[in-house]
Amino acid sequence: HNGEAAARAASAREQALALFDLEPPFTVVRLKARYKVLVKLHHPDAHGGDKNAEERLKIINQAYATLKAGYFS
Repeated sequence: HNGEAAARAASAREQALALFDLEPPFTVVRLKARYKVLVKLHHPDAHGGDKNAEERLKIINQAYATLKAGYFS
């Protein structure tokens, strides 16, 4: 099932790249900068504790971890 796991990982990376709206060249500096922008835009504190913002922030954090692990570890 290694093929399936690799396909899922590739799909997660593609979704994360789409969320971060990043195109090559991928650098850790560009990834961090985009992450900071997204966190600032979607942080629950900036939206009065909105639960939807909290969910978006979780998705952003997960996407960041996926990209960081996939490209920079």
